[in-house]
Amino acid sequence: SAKGGKRSTNAGMLYRKFINLRKMSTNMSYQYTSVSETYGNGRMGCGIAVIVHYDDGSSAVLHTISDICDDPERIRELVRQCNENRLDPLHLSDVIDDFLTTL
Repeated sequence: SAKGGKRSTNAGMLYRKFINLRKMSTNMSYQYTSVSETYGNGRMGCGIAVIVHYDDGSSAVLHTISDICDDPERIRELVRQCNENRLDPLHLSDVIDDFLTTL
């Protein structure tokens, strides 16, 4: 499927971004948040954004994976689990792949 190919590309991009960030700073933390988008046909897609918090107090969106599913409650629960378990962003694509098998 098109989404499957998009996820592997996202995984590679996320990995490169994360490795570059680790080279720049060792004192950073991550937070996951849900995102949603409404498409032209009225369908809503929900996804996850990874926010990096730097040791100087600044923060930025590291990566966004959109249109994972159309159920905001399920995405919020996935985000809660990612934050609660302090998921390393390197593993996010694997977690999303596992999540998709439960839909």
